[in-house]
Amino acid sequence: MLPVRGEALGVVTNWPPSLEAALQRWGTISPKAPCLTSLDTAGKALYVLTYGKLWSRSIKLAYNILHKLGSKLEPMVRPGDRVALVFPNNDPVAFMVAFYGCLLAEVVPVPIEVPLSRKDAGSQQIGFLLGSCGVTVALTSDACHKGLPKSATGEIPQFKGWPKLLWFVTESKHLSKPPRDWFPHIKDANNDTAYIEYKSCKDGSVLGVTVTRIALLTHCQALTQACSYTEAETIVNVLDFKKDVGLWHGILTVRTT
Repeated sequence: MLPVRGEALGVVTNWPPSLEAALQRWGTISPKAPCLTSLDTAGKALYVLTYGKLWSRSIKLAYNILHKLGSKLEPMVRPGDRVALVFPNNDPVAFMVAFYGCLLAEVVPVPIEVPLSRKDAGSQQIGFLLGSCGVTVALTSDACHKGLPKSATGEIPQFKGWPKLLWFVTESKHLSKPPRDWFPHIKDANNDTAYIEYKSCKDGSVLGVTVTRIALLTHCQALTQACSYTEAETIVNVLDFKKDVGLWHGILTVRTT
């Protein structure tokens, strides 16, 4: 029996050390390159997000998450804390900025579905997950915030089974500009938690799956090589960009090439 020589394994030697480092690379060397294009139901482009805009907006959001929630002595969110991401399925741009803003702030995003009513059964299970994760802040878009159920006073009521949340709108016009000397701490991927993805069980319960930063980077690298993704390549994503395959290919993996 003779061994058969297989195909040479393509080895990439210039991988960025983390997803945040990849964003920094493309946001600075190719700021005008398109990163994500949002389409309407007819396939018409609604908005084109460039790498430069994603980088600058994510930095701005990261600063506000860490320094503009709560007080200077008692911030509401610290590195390592969990925050909910509540964005509709038709707004991938706002979701992407929020997700990377969390990574740059070193807080843990927990993407969930938009609650439809105060007593929605599925929403109650999501609320239990948020409570178990210690979530006290929910990031959302202006349009989504306006569409949430309101009380007679115009405030968002506490949804049944949910912890008490501070709702924070992430559009740039609502955020403070970071000082010139402020910059996010970008380090190599490690075993810290990157994000928590929810999974629905057959009995209707919801579980949170923790993904570490090193697992996130390694899986993105594996998908990039398996799918032979290259620079400036365009992929079409019709899946839910907040979880599973849609998140991995539409939001995460294409940022590491």
